[in-house]
Parts: sequence; C-alpha cells; structure tokens
Amino acid sequence: MKWLEKKTDKGVLKYRMPNIQEGYSFLSLVDKVETAQDLWKIKSKFLNIMSDLIDFKSLNYSSYEDFLNDKSNNSEACADISDEVFVDVTSIIKKKT
Repeated sequence: MKWLEKKTDKGVLKYRMPNIQEGYSFLSLVDKVETAQDLWKIKSKFLNIMSDLIDFKSLNYSSYEDFLNDKSNNSEACADISDEVFVDVTSIIKKKT
C-alpha cells in the first residue's frame, strides 16, 4: 500500500487511494454528475467513508469524527483528498468506455 502525504497546519497527513473493492464502494455512491451541486454531494458521501484511507491518528486525533470536526486544520486537505479519490475511482469508468 502506497501512502501519500498532505501538509496540514497540524503536520503531515498520510492517506492512500482506495483498493479495488473500496473503489467500487466509492463508485456506488456516484448517482450523477451534472452540476457543481452533484459534485459537493459526492464529496460529502466520500468523506463519510474515507476513514480507512486517512491516517488521522498520526496527527493525534482520537477518532475520524474529531479529525473532521477540526475544520480550520483539515478542510483543505479533505477537499483535496476527496477530489483525488474521485479522479482515482472514476478512472475505472473511463477505462471501461
């Protein structure tokens, strides 16, 4: 498993892309992508299930919820990671078409 890194105000956050099974779980959350609002909904759904992809404990958070509640330190990293996950899992669809 390859760990990627994002800088946050609390330190370096390690995360990974979903494996094949996880990728399909993420894809199952994508209904349609027609508007910017659709993308926000998808990113929100992704954030709900990304806890296994993010090493939040290395930044001394006791839970994924605590990590998400620290908006001032983590909102930018979460936005970036959810974008990267979206691109990663939707590349599966692009390869099939």
